[in-house]
Amino acid sequence: LRNHALFAALLGSGLRVSEVVNLDKDQYTGKGFSRVQIKGGVIRDCVAVHRDARKVLDEWLKARQDDFPALFLTRTGRKLSRREAYGIVCRVAAQANAHLPEDEKMDVSPHVLRHTFLRKLAETKGVHYAREASGHQSDRYIWRYVKPDQQTLAEAIDALE
Repeated sequence: LRNHALFAALLGSGLRVSEVVNLDKDQYTGKGFSRVQIKGGVIRDCVAVHRDARKVLDEWLKARQDDFPALFLTRTGRKLSRREAYGIVCRVAAQANAHLPEDEKMDVSPHVLRHTFLRKLAETKGVHYAREASGHQSDRYIWRYVKPDQQTLAEAIDALE
């Protein structure tokens, strides 16, 4: 359940792995995370989380039977590290890829989940929403996240009349 919640939090918020593993339980509001320290030491008042990810986070917090403040813990009660979170995401991806043909296997990492979230947000709501969700101050950096992959680009070209 913890691994599913970690995956959901990364994919449903667009936060970096270091930002997610540094979250405490009391920062989760039921709609998102409050007072999140992002890259550069900046504090974001609110980070919205997708409804599907909130359901998983609610289940995770309901199942927790401890008083540790960290949102994501190891079995010994220590806050999960970036490296451990990376390993969890890679193991989940390996399980998902286990029965797929070689040409359909996905390359997944915590940062790929961030890119996926921001790209989907940009495609559905626009680049300004994605930039806001990314935490970047400038439009300059958002383009690397919303750049279409080769398959999406090929499909767009095929759709031209």
